[in-house]
Amino acid sequence: MNRTIKFRGKRLDNGEWVYGEQYTPRLFDSKRGYSGEYAPCIFCDEGGVPVIPESIGQFTGLHDKNGKEIYEGDIITVRGDYPRVVLWDKMSWAIMPCELYNDKHFWVMNLQHPGSDWWEEFADEMEVVGNIYDNPEFITNKR
Repeated sequence: MNRTIKFRGKRLDNGEWVYGEQYTPRLFDSKRGYSGEYAPCIFCDEGGVPVIPESIGQFTGLHDKNGKEIYEGDIITVRGDYPRVVLWDKMSWAIMPCELYNDKHFWVMNLQHPGSDWWEEFADEMEVVGNIYDNPEFITNKR
C-alpha cells in the first residue's frame, strides 16, 4: 500500500497554510543553548516552518470531488448538505456533525465512523467547504 503521509499547519508568523512533514525540534536560545522546549514545525520547501500547534492536521489520503486533498480539521459536505468535521479517532477517520463539534459531553455519541466503502461511495459527491480554523461560522453548537 502506497499511502502519502503529510501534514498541514498554519504558520506562526503570518497564518498561511504550509504542507509537508511534521516534526518538533527543540528551541535554541543563543544565550542559553537548547531550552528544553519544543516547537512544532512543518518541513516544506522553505525548511522547518513553526506552526500553530492546534492547527496541525494529517492528510487523510482522500480527495474531494474537485480533487482537493482532505485533511483532519476540514469541513466536508455531501451533495452540499450535512456539513461534517473530519477527525482522526484512534484507529480510523471519523466525521462529526458541525453543530455538535464543540460539545464535548456528546462527543462519543455523535462521532460517526463511516467505513472505507462510504468514503469511496460518496467521493464524487463530497466537497471540502472549509476548515475549523478558517471557517468557525460552520461550528454553530445549535441545539
